[in-house]
Formats: sequence, C-alpha cells, structure tokens
Amino acid sequence: MRERSLNPTRRECVVVAKAITQKYPNSFLDKNEEGELIGCGYFSVINQLKTRVEYLKRGNSLSRLRKHKRTQRDDEDGDDDQPAVATCARIDSYGCVRWQPADYPDGETSASLEEKKLEMIDIFSQEGLKGAERGRVEDLMAITYAKQREYINAKPSPSILDVGKEWPFLFSQKFLLSHFTTLTNVELYTRLNEDMDKKGKRQLDFFSSQITKWRKEVRAVLKEAIKKDREGSDGLAAMLVMLSHFKEQEESLFLIADVDEPPVFQVNTGDYHSRRRRGPAVSPSHSKDHHAR
Repeated sequence: MRERSLNPTRRECVVVAKAITQKYPNSFLDKNEEGELIGCGYFSVINQLKTRVEYLKRGNSLSRLRKHKRTQRDDEDGDDDQPAVATCARIDSYGCVRWQPADYPDGETSASLEEKKLEMIDIFSQEGLKGAERGRVEDLMAITYAKQREYINAKPSPSILDVGKEWPFLFSQKFLLSHFTTLTNVELYTRLNEDMDKKGKRQLDFFSSQITKWRKEVRAVLKEAIKKDREGSDGLAAMLVMLSHFKEQEESLFLIADVDEPPVFQVNTGDYHSRRRRGPAVSPSHSKDHHAR
C-alpha cells in the first residue's frame, strides 16, 4: 500500500481492511463472544493499518506534509505571471469532504461574497438569531460556505469571539449543523441519535441479560427502561441505567432546558449562553417535553 503512497488516506485503508476481513473473516472480523458482528466489522483492522502507517512515516516529514493546490483565490489575489509557491502544510482536514472548496460559486468573487457576509451581519444586528429563519439568510449562508471555510482555516486561527462577529449565524443550531453536514457529509444530529439508540439498545440488552447481578436500585431503573410502553429513546434509557449503576446523580449529566427559548448569542461580548431553567431530572417519561443538554 505504501509503495503507491507514503501516506495512505483513511479511505484507502478502509478498502484494504474490507478486503482483509472478507478474505480472512475468522481471523480479522470484529465479533463479540456470541459471534455477533461489532460495528462495521473491520474497525480494528483500519486502526491497526493507520497505526502502522503512522509508525513507518516517523522521521519522514515529506510523508506528513502535503502541498497546497493553487486556487481561484490565488489567481485573483496574486500576479498571474508568478508561479504558485510550493508550500506544504500539515493536514487538518481528516474526516472532511469540503475542508476548503477550491473555487467560489459560479459568478461570485471574494468581494461579492464579502458583501453578502456584511448583509448577514446587518440582518443579525437587527433581528438576532431569529433572522436565521429567513430564507434569504439560508441562501446567503449556503453560497458563502467557501468564504466561511476560508476565514475559519486562516492562519493564525481566529478566536470563537471573532468567528461570532464575522459569521454570527454560524452560532445558530440550524446553520452550525448545516455547516457540519457540508463539511463532513454527515448529518450530525441524525447520526448522533441513531448511534446513541444503537449503543443504548446494546447496553440495555446487556444489563437485562444479567439483571439478577445488579443492585435493587439498578434493577428498578432497568425495569422501567425496558418497558415496551415507555417513552423516550434507548439511548436516554441506557444513560439512566448507567447513572444508577455507577451511583451518579442525574443532575451531573442532564441539564433541563426550556425548548421554547432559543440560545442567545451576544456578538458584542462573545457571551454565548442559553437561557435555561432547572427542573426535574430527565427520565424517559419526560423526554417529550425536554431536551437533555
């Protein structure tokens, strides 16, 4: 694999890991004691491959550094007669599919996108985060994505306060999640809920299979958690069981938030906070009315 590339990507390692586990499933496939497949089945092989690659490239800086591509912005800002400088930079973009778009949207320039950014700042100054619901803001945030990445990826990196001043709508849940989806091609909120439910069900099954081993307090919470008519997700139910098992207070993990009051971001001070109210500990029966933060 390293004969073709000194620094194979994780995607390339995935292809090799799949081939290995398909050819030698009994030796390399990830399974539990019951023979059930764990996750994708080849996660441990991927990690071993990447660990080996990282070890072999120690002391070889060229295998860890990659050259920047010349982009449309370089052509706009620089002299066309001057060749692109062959600089190298460490790769910070692992897991991203659109770390830094090479070009701006059709018909857009750095100056035109800057004007759109200023328009959004003006909207935010008048309406606050409520402006995030405007269709115009949604269009502007989508078309200025490359400009947002350009600002975030700048060297030296901007502070959170500076990002909030330049791109205030990035601090709304809607556009923070949207930006993450564009960056990684992962629906974060959906993926998080799905994975929590998947892992939660596995934990509930484990506790249920050995219910006689647990303290009576744990058994009481577990019986409520596995009821078919309970409300709430497997992930939330499993967390409550785990809290009981480790004798932790629910208040140490859950903060009750009023779902009717959105977060507040004050650009002038950089104070990002939520107006929250305390309430009873989150339980499966409360999950429809509250979010666990």
